[in-house]
Amino acid sequence: MNMADLIQPDLINLTLHGTTKKEVLEELVALLDDAGIISDRVKFYNEIIARENEGHTGIGFGNAIPHGKSETVNIPRIACGKKDPEIVWDPQSGEKAQ
Repeated sequence: MNMADLIQPDLINLTLHGTTKKEVLEELVALLDDAGIISDRVKFYNEIIARENEGHTGIGFGNAIPHGKSETVNIPRIACGKKDPEIVWDPQSGEKAQ
């Protein structure tokens, strides 16, 4: 697989509106759903939240890489977003992400 195929312009949102991690994840999942990348928005979202509950995906420096595996994925792709101002990604540590 060509790495350039994983990120496409319609899967990038540089003006995320959510004010919580869950709202931001909903927006990113919507990008994937609207592009036909996933077959079940609710199931995929719940699987991403379940993965977040196992251990947060903040990697520091204002970045997070939420991820997971799901049978709802039709084609491997990456949704990207930017949130300004940043939000609390991990409430326990106070770590923030954009």
